[in-house]
Amino acid sequence: MCITEYNEAEILQMTREEGRTEGNIITLYDLYCDGALPLQKAAAKAKMSETNFLKATKKLKKA
Repeated sequence: MCITEYNEAEILQMTREEGRTEGNIITLYDLYCDGALPLQKAAAKAKMSETNFLKATKKLKKA
């Protein structure tokens, strides 16, 4: 395996992980907006502070 192929595989894996994380944050935000989950719990499940959770969701919703 050449280094280029290894780097492509690594980048692909990192991209998948980022996508999962973003998907989880959006799902938690949707649950928060629906009133099914308090902000505290949604942020805790995302392993973020409430402020950072809301900032992240604003950024993701714009994208």
